Amino acid sequence: MGFLDTVTSAFNKGTASAKRTGRLAQLRLQANELLRQRRDLTAQLGASLYETVKEMPELRESREPLFASIEDVDQKRAKIDEEIAEIEAEIEAQRASSMMFKCPSCGADVSSTDMFCSTCGISIEEVKAAYAAPEPADALTCSVCGATLSEGDRFCMVCGAKQELIEEVEQAAEAVASEE
Repeated sequence: MGFLDTVTSAFNKGTASAKRTGRLAQLRLQANELLRQRRDLTAQLGASLYETVKEMPELRESREPLFASIEDVDQKRAKIDEEIAEIEAEIEAQRASSMMFKCPSCGADVSSTDMFCSTCGISIEEVKAAYAAPEPADALTCSVCGATLSEGDRFCMVCGAKQELIEEVEQAAEAVASEE
């Protein structure tokens, strides 16, 4: 029985050691998390105290280098924020300038930076107005893309769909609806 007692004792010691090691790791993790929380809270406290104290010369006196460093960082951050805003405005301007429209007269692609349609010559204002104009209640619309059609159009000026095809699609949709 001596051998089994030795093995059991060694096993129990190993288990106890593993438990202690695991508990130690768990406690260190908790301690580090609490330390991180403390740093975050002291940073918040410092920020609120800075805002309160920065206009009080008697409290700034011995901490002037810290206040100067903070003000320097704030100025650098303000410049970076301005640059970010400028770049975002440039991106938005580029996005707006790269918009493409279909000419309502001839169906050609027209860039928002163009002054006229290069195919038929109508102005960009007319092209844009075609997109912004409200549709009359009884207007014919393309069932393929939804663009407004003029009376007698044989093709959709936006997507190029044949008017006959549009009529066939509408007739088929009406037939399906009447069967239900």
